[in-house]
Amino acid sequence: DPKTMYESKKNLAKFFQNIGNLELSIEYFKNALKIADGIPNSPSRIEAAQNVGTVLKNYSKFRESADFFDQSRKLARELNDSESEKIASKSLIEVKSIIADQLCEMEQNIEAISQYNQCLEIRHQSFPNDEKIIIDLLHRIGKAHKEIGEIDTALKHLEMFREMCKKHGDKAKEGMAQAALASCYEK
Repeated sequence: DPKTMYESKKNLAKFFQNIGNLELSIEYFKNALKIADGIPNSPSRIEAAQNVGTVLKNYSKFRESADFFDQSRKLARELNDSESEKIASKSLIEVKSIIADQLCEMEQNIEAISQYNQCLEIRHQSFPNDEKIIIDLLHRIGKAHKEIGEIDTALKHLEMFREMCKKHGDKAKEGMAQAALASCYEK
């Protein structure tokens, strides 16, 4: 029975994850995903892809984990499972933000901006009314545009960041926005 085999592989993966053997955990989660792929229209496929993404993220394999979170998100959308889509989308935004932050640290700001923009698009599709998800993204995008000399675009994102901080009463981040805006005018 594929469902029983899936549950067994998943439980073994969780066992290895709990004892800190991430390599075996990844292997068993991937095996569980292969089994789940053979179960048509099953939410197990969504869960399995999400599980692989999560353990890869915990292993700091962010790009690979993004692929599995994206797979989980697409499956959830296909099966009209909005709750699973939101979980996968939040995970995908989280790892793409980490990837973008790493790219900024390596001064690869153009690629970082692409990652941040993908985060905004995912947020727009999955959480159109949740502004809090994008507040920090706007700050990061603005800073990345500033670093490549696109001051007008940086100002646009940083102004949106400041306005959202003001709207949500976040004085600390509003101060960050003011400082970031001032640094753009110094360039």
